[in-house]
Amino acid sequence: MEDHYIIDVCKAFQGRLEGV
Repeated sequence: MEDHYIIDVCKAFQGRLEGV
């Protein structure tokens, strides 16, 4: 498992929530 990968997805998810 790659931590940086999960963090990247988490950040992208949060960015989408704020974009809504």
